[in-house]
Amino acid sequence: MSPPERLGAIVPVRLMSMPSPNPTTAGELAAATTTPPGSEPQATLPLHQPPPIIQVARAVGVAGTPIALPIDVQVDSQEFVTIFVTGLPAGASLSSGIRITPDRWMLLHSDLPGLTLTTPEAATFTATVTVAAGLPEYARVSTPAEVVAIPPEPLQPAAEPEPSIVVPLWQTPEFDTARPAPPMPPPTSPLPEDLLLKRGDALIAEGDVVGARLFFERAAGLGSSRAATAVAKTLDPLIHRALGVRGASANPWEAVEWYREAAQRGDPEAKTRLRDLKTWLNEQNR
Repeated sequence: MSPPERLGAIVPVRLMSMPSPNPTTAGELAAATTTPPGSEPQATLPLHQPPPIIQVARAVGVAGTPIALPIDVQVDSQEFVTIFVTGLPAGASLSSGIRITPDRWMLLHSDLPGLTLTTPEAATFTATVTVAAGLPEYARVSTPAEVVAIPPEPLQPAAEPEPSIVVPLWQTPEFDTARPAPPMPPPTSPLPEDLLLKRGDALIAEGDVVGARLFFERAAGLGSSRAATAVAKTLDPLIHRALGVRGASANPWEAVEWYREAAQRGDPEAKTRLRDLKTWLNEQNR
């Protein structure tokens, strides 16, 4: 008797998984498949599934900015779903997915939420969205996707500031050395001319030359020649000396201008006062 045939000998036996004799369903056929040693079981899909449903809305936006590209894919299992977007213009890009060729992108189902398209230039085109489902692939469905990228609004040029006008110093009124006679104050007071002159004279009697000058100027603004002479007196150093005025500064040059104005209005006293003041000025300049 050979060694294996000896009673009580241990003979190694190799066990193998065998399929059922008559598999009747795809599920039984998949379960009967032998799994190679050391490998994990692979997921399988039923051989018969409904085709995926694609819904693509019209995309409208501004060129150069992200344009929403709403793609909705309805399928029983999202694990083995691949979406292809083809027919994109040159330079266009998607916010998710992988660029396969210049005009073809591949995406997963998880890339669809918030998907945007950006085109560098304004254009209207129709891309193609294709969904491949299953592993191995059992369904492939395509649908058009219309995209309208309008040109951006042109930027409005900034308004240029108006050039500033520079006036030379010698053309400004402050540079003019030939200063005219002081302007007559406007007739802002409703008081009569005689009343203004009386109040001014009363202040002169009290020694208030500056206060009197204000009333005389208001009366001169009404056109009074006598009031113009009275204003000149409040500035005349000869009058200050005669009245013993203290604390008020005289201005002989303004006094000359006021005397001239009063003389032109016809006041005879102004001519005499002007002659005396000019004589005094000549003596001061010797």
